[in-house]
Amino acid sequence: MKRLLHYVSEGEIRDYWYAELTNYFSGRADSISIPEMWVGGRGRADLVTYVCWGELCGPLFLFEFKSELGSGRRITHSKVRNQALRYSAAVDPEYTVSVDLTSSMYLTVYQRGVVVEDRLFHSYAGLFNYFFSVFLPSARTSRFTVPRENVIGEVLRPPTYERFLRAEFARILNGSGLCAIPECSSVSAPAYRRDFIPVIVKPDLVIYGVKCCYERQDCDYPLLVLEFKSQYDLRAVSQAENYRDSLLPHFYGTVYGMGKSVEVEVRDREGAILMKRVIPMGDPHLREGDVVGLIRGLSLHYPPSSLPQVPPLTPLNGRYDIGSLVEMGAKVSRFKPDLSTRYLIPGFSVFLDRDGVRYPDHDYSIVVDCPAKLTRLVLFDPDRSLEWCEFSKGELIRCNRDVIVAMISEPCSRLIDKLYP
Repeated sequence: MKRLLHYVSEGEIRDYWYAELTNYFSGRADSISIPEMWVGGRGRADLVTYVCWGELCGPLFLFEFKSELGSGRRITHSKVRNQALRYSAAVDPEYTVSVDLTSSMYLTVYQRGVVVEDRLFHSYAGLFNYFFSVFLPSARTSRFTVPRENVIGEVLRPPTYERFLRAEFARILNGSGLCAIPECSSVSAPAYRRDFIPVIVKPDLVIYGVKCCYERQDCDYPLLVLEFKSQYDLRAVSQAENYRDSLLPHFYGTVYGMGKSVEVEVRDREGAILMKRVIPMGDPHLREGDVVGLIRGLSLHYPPSSLPQVPPLTPLNGRYDIGSLVEMGAKVSRFKPDLSTRYLIPGFSVFLDRDGVRYPDHDYSIVVDCPAKLTRLVLFDPDRSLEWCEFSKGELIRCNRDVIVAMISEPCSRLIDKLYP
């Protein structure tokens, strides 16, 4: 089954729109896009794009994205649009854009409060391509009333600054032949308590050493996992360590906003600092060479090739004790799941019909044809009696006792679509 957009985080969608907007305006106009910009007492708007003329700027777009299914609260199309309009009242952009992906693919655009686009698309790709190929080239504004220094000040405001830095890293690295995924969903590593319940973790940025292609990433451990902060924060390292234990990257690190400069610290899996660099902020965009140079610098610590290579398929075969599976990335939970509910792991959706009924045309079998897939596998062992599991050509066929096992089939998806038995 293909990865469903509804189970991709809104942060990932927002950062890709940010990159497309920034790249589109490069060479056409002076633009500044701001992720999660603070809009007074109304909260944070997903994305605001300014275009500037000299030292004055004007808000061209305000975007509101909605793809998360929520935690029981019903999200309607009108609620998504109304939220966008509330933020718009504080920013006063030329265009207010609502991208509603919760149940269908809706694009609604207001120009100065009047609906100029209200379209339903059959696919997210169709919506995305329409906006950037058809609507964006015709968008204009003649209102330049906001001092540029005020716009830069909004970029530097916490926590907007860390969102901006992450979006910049993702934009630059994805354009350089690597794969940088914002808020890459994964299963948390077991905590040191008997009743560990697996939950979703969303590392700020997960970077693979290959160009974005799910078939390639599927069997590769991440090259680097990064946590971003608007200022120095002692908690950032422990958060990054949690992501390291969940995804098993080759390296992990932190990125701190330090006013008009950015501090990057990268560690190896044992926690030793390999690299600590300060790169300057641009106006406000980062220089591509500074960001790409960080990745090239990691090659000094990863002989013999400059970047990790995706290994050939190595299916699990035979009997593996649970400890060995955990060392390779599997998670063991003391939680007893209820398959009649929609959520098997908090934050992840289960690909089952109502009341836990399986779809008849879907293959739920768990196949681990390379060790990296084990980072997405959870074995539920509430009575602590699980000792081993057996695989044949990668497929899980039995364990020493009856057990429920769940797996997310693709990196970064929030969709559990593999279940055993």
